[in-house]
Amino acid sequence: MLSPSPRSALVVALVLSAPSGLAQTLPELALRGLDPVALCKGEELAGDEARSVDLRRYRYRFASEDNRKTFEADPDRWCIQLGGGCGRMGPLSGVGDPARFAVHDGRIYIFASDGCRRGFLKDPARFQEIADPIAEGSDAERAAADGLLDRAVDAIGGAERLRALRSVAMRDEREEESAGRKVKTGSSLLLAAPGRIRSESWWDAYHVAMVSVAPTGFIVERRDAAAERTVWDFDGSQTLLHAKTALREPIALLAMRGRGGFVAVARGEREVGDRRARDVAVSFFGATTTLWIDVEDGRVLGASYHGRLGSSGNADVELRFEDFREVGGLVLPYVRKARIGDQDAGTRTWTSIVVNGEVDRALFRR
Repeated sequence: MLSPSPRSALVVALVLSAPSGLAQTLPELALRGLDPVALCKGEELAGDEARSVDLRRYRYRFASEDNRKTFEADPDRWCIQLGGGCGRMGPLSGVGDPARFAVHDGRIYIFASDGCRRGFLKDPARFQEIADPIAEGSDAERAAADGLLDRAVDAIGGAERLRALRSVAMRDEREEESAGRKVKTGSSLLLAAPGRIRSESWWDAYHVAMVSVAPTGFIVERRDAAAERTVWDFDGSQTLLHAKTALREPIALLAMRGRGGFVAVARGEREVGDRRARDVAVSFFGATTTLWIDVEDGRVLGASYHGRLGSSGNADVELRFEDFREVGGLVLPYVRKARIGDQDAGTRTWTSIVVNGEVDRALFRR
């Protein structure tokens, strides 16, 4: 996915910034030492430390040499799923408790809390991470989509500026009251060529970072200012969801036009406030997002998709974009209002956006 295209050098990047300092990875004992292969088959067998395998951030123990070999032949089948993220909140939610687990359909999931475990087990299908269905349509619908996307490109700043795009850095910084004191919190999103994604989330001294450098990525976590950083590799579900989350941003999708696998199909119309918009379903790299393109001025007024928003389960999500401003020759929204089904899902407001700023390469190293 993440390499420059003839139409644009920007490649999507969604990452949580990592603090400075030497990275350290310490494997945690998984599943209270139970054999994961036996567990997937419905048995709780204690593993032996002498027969152990380290994979990403966890150490797995095995009750037999045959089970160890089975695991090593296809580790992603038998290991903790979602890269160790909470089974309910998703692959990018942070780390679940490797001693709090459940087996569903022969695979192991871990959870941040007992409530998360119960929520997952009520409807496991709602929390699986799979590629979105690719948009399908007639030649006429594809041609209509191409014309609408041309207008959206013009509205965002024009094809020439989009081709010249090398990076977009967005930041949301806030203060919250907690236990009688003010705590700094926020998130950042960096989209950078070639093929790099970096997003950051922090609350007080806790930081978590997710970095995509094609074809995979890694996570960096620091629990407090005095703690060492912990670093571990993405699994496939994290790679997919990281890219999907970035590709919900209109600037990211428009920058991907012309790349192999990019599909766009025009759909129906909708009212967005007092504006009339045409839907264009866009599929790329496992993500399908419907952009709401103003039929008069081409501005992307909103977007919709079926999937996760933050730590939600898979659901119908709608995003409305507001407060458009010119920055670095592009016209970008600073405000995104979200809904999940018929429920308000919050507002994100970027406090700063920088286009084509200098990108520190160290941000994408382990």
